[in-house]
Parts: sequence; C-alpha cells; structure tokens
Amino acid sequence: MAHNTTTHKGKLFTTDWLAAKAYLLPVLIGIFVYLNTLPNQYAFDDIPVILNNEYVQEGIGGIGDIFSTDMFAGMYEDYNADAQLSGGRYRPLSVASFAIEYGIYGYNPLYSHLINTLLYGLLLGLIFTLLQKHFSLSNQVALVTTLLFAVHPIHTEVVANIKSRDELLSMLFIIASLICAFKYIAVPSAKWLALTALSVLLACLSKEYAVVLAVLTPCSILVFRKDADRKSIGYIAAAILLSIGLYVIIRYNAVGFGTKEQNDILNNPYLLASASQQWATKIYVLLKYLVLLVFPHPLSADYSYNTIAYTTWGDARVIVSLALHLAMIVLATISLMRRSVWSFVLLWYLLFLLPVSNLVFDIGATMGERLIFHASLAFCMALALLYDKAAQRLPRNVLYGALTVVVCIAGFKTIARNRAWKDDSTLFTTDIKTVPNSIVVNNNVANALIKETDSAKDENTKKQLLAQALVHTRKCLALHPKFTNAMINQGIIFHLTNEQDSAMQYWLRAKAILPNDPHFAQLSSYFTDKGIGIGKNNLPVAISYFNMAVKLNTQNAGAWSNMGGAYYTVKNYDSAAYCWQKTLAINPNDQNALNGYRAVTTNKQ
Repeated sequence: MAHNTTTHKGKLFTTDWLAAKAYLLPVLIGIFVYLNTLPNQYAFDDIPVILNNEYVQEGIGGIGDIFSTDMFAGMYEDYNADAQLSGGRYRPLSVASFAIEYGIYGYNPLYSHLINTLLYGLLLGLIFTLLQKHFSLSNQVALVTTLLFAVHPIHTEVVANIKSRDELLSMLFIIASLICAFKYIAVPSAKWLALTALSVLLACLSKEYAVVLAVLTPCSILVFRKDADRKSIGYIAAAILLSIGLYVIIRYNAVGFGTKEQNDILNNPYLLASASQQWATKIYVLLKYLVLLVFPHPLSADYSYNTIAYTTWGDARVIVSLALHLAMIVLATISLMRRSVWSFVLLWYLLFLLPVSNLVFDIGATMGERLIFHASLAFCMALALLYDKAAQRLPRNVLYGALTVVVCIAGFKTIARNRAWKDDSTLFTTDIKTVPNSIVVNNNVANALIKETDSAKDENTKKQLLAQALVHTRKCLALHPKFTNAMINQGIIFHLTNEQDSAMQYWLRAKAILPNDPHFAQLSSYFTDKGIGIGKNNLPVAISYFNMAVKLNTQNAGAWSNMGGAYYTVKNYDSAAYCWQKTLAINPNDQNALNGYRAVTTNKQ
C-alpha cells in the first residue's frame, strides 16, 4: 500500500504520521530553550512574591490568606502597610502554587523553574491543539504559530521569572476554556459547558485578562465554526459571564476594587506628566510593544521611571502608533463581519493589549515584556498565516530554510536571555546597559555591588565597589529624589566608608518618607549588636551605636535597655533613667531595665 504523501509545494509534512506528531516539535523545542533556567536562583519579583511572602512561608496553611488578600499582602505584612500598587494585584492561583511547593520541599528554585518550563510546554501543546483541531487551521499554520510562540525571546520573563507563573497559568486556562467551548459546540454536553466555565474562573484567578473571553470566545466561534447555532453560542456566553461574575464577587470580597491614589513615581509612572503627555506616551508605548514583537532586542526586566521619557503629540512615533492601532480596530471590525480568520488575530491582539495599555485604567507600570505575553500569540499567528500564503508559491526547501533560520535565531536569543535571569545581580548588571535611566535597575545594581564587598579580597577592591555603587544611588536620587530604597543604600555605602553622620542623614530622610520599611528595624538590630559587641571596651562608641539604633527604630527595647546600662556605667544617671523609662514603656517586663531604674531612683533619693 502506498503512503499518503503530500507532494505540493510549500507543505511542511510529507506523511500523515508526521502531521499527527507535529505538536511534539514546538513542545520539545519550547522546553529545550528554557532548560538553562533550571540552575537559576530567585530573581526580581520572586523576592517579594515568594521569598518575602509570609503566607507562602505558611505552606498549605497560608492558602486561605492568599485567596483573601492582595498578591503582595504577605510582603505588606512585613511593611505594616496597605497595598500600594495601582490597580491592585489579585492573582491567588499562582501564589497558592508557591505555597504548596514550599509546603512540600521548602525554597528550591530548581523545582519552581522546572514547573514553569513544563507548564510552558503544556501550553504549547494546547495552543497547537486549539489551532489545528478546533479552529480547523492547517497543520502548517498551527505548527508555525506554535513554533514561533515557543521560541519568541519576549517570553523569557514569563518563563524564567518564577513569579510570572500567573501569566503562564492565565494563558493556559484561557486556551483550555476555548478548547472546552469548541468541544461543546461540536458535541453539546453539560460537561463541556461546566469545564468552560471552570477554566474561565481559573484563568481569572490567575490574572484578570480572562475577562476578555466574554467577547473573544463568541467571536472565535463565529469565525471558526460558521455552522454553530445561536443557542449554543448563547449558552457558552452565559457560562463565561457567570464565571466572570463569580470571579468579580470573589475579588470584591477579598480585596475590593478601589486603590489609594498613588503619589510615588514607582507605582504611578505618569505622576509627573501632564494629561496630554500621559496620553501621548501611552499611545507611543503601544508602538514599542509592536517593535519588540518584531525585533525583540534589547530586552529588559524593568521599564519603570525614567526608562521611557514622556513624549507629546508632536512626536511622529505617537501618530504612527495611533494610526496603526486605529487601522487594526477598523480591520478587525470589517473582517469580523466577513468571518475572516484575520478578525480573530486582530481581536486577540487588541483585546489582550487593552488591559495592559494604561488606556482603561492605570496598571502601575509603563510597560513590561511579560504584559505582552498573551497578545504575542496573535503576532505569531499573523506571521504563520502570511507564511502559509507564501508557501503556495515557494518550494519546500526554501520554507524549511526560512523557518529554521528564524527559529534558531530566536531560540539562541531566548537561551542567551535566560542567563540574565540567573539572579538579581546578573539580571540588573546586564539590564543597566539597556535601561541606564531606570531608577529600579540603578538601585539594584548598587545593591549588588554593596553585597560584593562582603567577599572583597582587599580594602582597595571594597572601596572601588562602594564608589561604583555610589554612582548608581546618586543617579537614582537625581532622577527621583524621594526614592527611599536608594537613600537606604546610599546610607549603607556611607556607613561602610565610616561616614556615619552622612549615613544617618540618608536613613532618617528615608524613614520620614516610609517609616514602616523593614530595613530600619534590620539596621536598628545591627547597630544594637554592634554596641553590645563593643561593650565596656569603648562605652562612648557603644552609646553612639545604641543611639543610632533607637533613631532608626524607636521601638527597639533592647537598644534602649543597653544604652541605659552604658549611661549608668559612665554615671550619667539622668540619661540612664530616661533610656530605661523608654524601655519599660515598650517592654514592661524587661528585668534589667526594672532593676536599673530602681537603682537610679534609689540613688537619687
């Protein structure tokens, strides 16, 4: 029996067997290009969301708190502060997964990176299945779309940064919901309707993007299943709206919808821009997303203030961006009326771009590579459709060659970018070359240089590292004079160079802005230990350390008590009595303070 072999120009598959196994290629390639993330440590947002999250540290026992609070609430507990990010961050599903992992094996980034990589592979398999089986697109379009999506370098932040599992889970459940919806259209069943609703709810609990399914899913059915009856589409739409409604209730009961007005440039990047500049810059950012999709280099983990300068309507790039996106809206509308596949591509891109565009509500950031993750599928699909059209005129070897070159270049770029996510130090010392005006990156480079002084071989090396760190903290404060983290780091630099007065000046300035920052309690404990270590060998220096400790944390009972003891030893009884009074106001059971205070008052009598 002869094999069923395709001999037409431009076809990627020579046999039905190859076509049936085609989904394995992007899945395996997608997993392969992220294998080098496995040795990486925690980096960037992993620190507040995972490492410094009190609820994650409770393991499975913290899941209840995770589902009833903001994503960063476990970190805010340490700060004794309310949620501060514009728009709120209610993404309990990914944080709950971190808590489960912690409950099983503690903090181990290897397993977390492996889970992200495998989730990405699963997502690629579902994308191929949706396009080929349920949208009834050709194997060629499904394969090329999924291959391009698998290796696109702009996805590195989503997979390599463990915290961005919220993006992965969101996309995974969105694709799953579409698959279930199309299964229901093919074979109406309460099971598929329920699974559609459940997938939408899980997608929403991963990240808010899934609300666009209320529009996108019915439109996709109209485009790809022209035989679908209105009643079935109506049931699907109702199931999706029911899930979104349930999510809204859950979210409202957990965190509400209101957020505080932001007066911090880090959480409100358009704070210093006029209304006209805000809108012009937001439109311009949409063009930057398109440029990164076409040419993903250079990449950065941060686009906060002052990475993207405010612009105006006189900027030609703003006009080009506005024209392009208006044209997409018009084409999406026209092609939807014609039930063209291009309507789905354009709607997918525009609908997933809208929630992260800052046009509807402020998201607390100008842009981010992870934020274009969902919309990038439409870009890959558009390229695949154009590739399919060109394939009708080109021989197979030309197609293979072109696709192989693109996949290899993108794959190598992805693998190279993954190395930057090794840890905080590697990430920020790499990205400072791309975003030299980012206050976040500058401060994190300074922090990395300060940490390097711990292992400095000699005093000259230590001085050089601190001098480099000072350049970055000064740049931060020139760009944002009220950036407390840079003030704290600058204080540490001055402390390490024995300029204690300057150090205290910066720390107290920062404390006046953000009094509950946990750094002050840590610094206070550090100086308390320094004072205790010196002890009676140099009481004036010990007293100066205790004095610094209580200035940084007025509730440090240990520092007050030890300072009282030091003053008593040098026979400054009034100061000793004052310190012990402060101690007992904080901790009435401090026996040393009680005994000391009684001794002072007895001597006075």
